[in-house]
Amino acid sequence: GYKGYKIEFLSNESISLASATSYDLFQKKDSEGFILAFAFESNKSTIKMKVEIDGTSQEHALANMDNDGWNSPTNQLPFLSKYDTTNNIYALQWIPQTPIPFSNYFKFILRNTGTATATLSRAYLMILSPKR
Repeated sequence: GYKGYKIEFLSNESISLASATSYDLFQKKDSEGFILAFAFESNKSTIKMKVEIDGTSQEHALANMDNDGWNSPTNQLPFLSKYDTTNNIYALQWIPQTPIPFSNYFKFILRNTGTATATLSRAYLMILSPKR
């Protein structure tokens, strides 16, 4: 394993995102470790998730992920665990088979691209951080 590291659980709940606004959900600076898992749930499909890790980034829009069929677990990419247009429940999970390393920083940013306010009911992140 990962001797010298400890598991950290981070969470956020009940966040409102007005139209065309972003929210820095989770971030860690001047640190190293591994991203083990990330998940969030929203009442709108207009959410885009951007992940920045040590100067690289990737962005995923919930609606595009549904259109592209990203609705089952993968080894390394985020997927939609729920996309319920009847009850307005949209959930994303990212559980990489191999933990994602970071050597300086990471940031998870959510952006509401819609015209109505979106509510993020819950978000979770699990990382390995050096024991100090």
